[in-house]
Amino acid sequence: MVIAVTGASGFIGSLLVSHLAQKHTVIALKRRLDNTHQPKVEERLFDLTKPETFENISGADALVHCAYIEFSPKNKEASTQNIEGTLALANLCKEKGMHFIFLSSMSAHADALSEYGKHKFAIERKLSGKGQAIIRPGLVVGDTGGLYNNIKNIIAKSSIIPLIGGGNQPIQIVHVDQLCSVIEQVAVNKTDGFYTVATPRVYTMKELYNAIAAGQSKKIRFINLPFGFMKFTLSIAEAIGLNLPIKTENLNGLKQLRSFNTKPDLEKLGVELRGWRASKSPPWRVPNKVTAGWVQLQHTPSRQAAPPLSRGDISFIVLTKALWGLYLCRNPDDKCRGKTKTMPLINLPRPASGGSTPP
Repeated sequence: MVIAVTGASGFIGSLLVSHLAQKHTVIALKRRLDNTHQPKVEERLFDLTKPETFENISGADALVHCAYIEFSPKNKEASTQNIEGTLALANLCKEKGMHFIFLSSMSAHADALSEYGKHKFAIERKLSGKGQAIIRPGLVVGDTGGLYNNIKNIIAKSSIIPLIGGGNQPIQIVHVDQLCSVIEQVAVNKTDGFYTVATPRVYTMKELYNAIAAGQSKKIRFINLPFGFMKFTLSIAEAIGLNLPIKTENLNGLKQLRSFNTKPDLEKLGVELRGWRASKSPPWRVPNKVTAGWVQLQHTPSRQAAPPLSRGDISFIVLTKALWGLYLCRNPDDKCRGKTKTMPLINLPRPASGGSTPP
């Protein structure tokens, strides 16, 4: 079988190409060719903003559409480009009799605030015909990219972790290897329809942070940050060109996260995604050909003492307090103003007797 993959240079797309190439011929569609010369993989140019490159999907039996254009203040046309380009691509697949698989997101719903969630939802509403499948993955767990890997890197570098809005946002996860197996199954079987692929169990962002820290044998401290304050801070950072791990677009997505009942869709696909336990064993195992797997995400409270604050941690705390004061001055009607003049859980520790603050 010949399967084409757009966004083949991205986190999910690149791993999907490698996965599919084990059994199938793959057309890797990229904005820039890097000539990696993988066996059974042919690279072709593809750009979602250039319809003249769409014909490069020719020869495939199925197309998996992973590519998208990232929204930013410098590219406010991204949502329109994503919607128009994806729908044109889907129509071309229909003309060629090619199965079209659209990789959406659990961020896509009617109340989405992020441009990413909005454009994915707008595309979903247009795609429900024969020969088309929509896959909505949860938070994709992997070691080579994506939001999960960014969170891991942040926790590895710092013991002070911002906890936005109390950290109660719902999170459902799927390992990238499991997701690739599901996509392959949908392509091979030419499955139509709409499928949300994530663990039935719903976690919280705080549980996710604690589980990652436990996996790194690390104790972390949280700074509780209101959404309004974070939006204010990120707007300043973006205005002066600071490249932070989280952007306003990410914050909007986080604020409107939703949980979904995934059991019916997983049963239709014959897939079982089980819970995650923090341990040193591999993050997932495949007990059978249906790609059931274990994704470790159950935090066991650590008895390990909190590590001393680094200079970077202390600098972060001081900067956060300064921005909090500025935020209250700019937003006198904020409901937090009457309760506290400083952020909770970020007081600097007193130096031990006879010592000094750790470097």
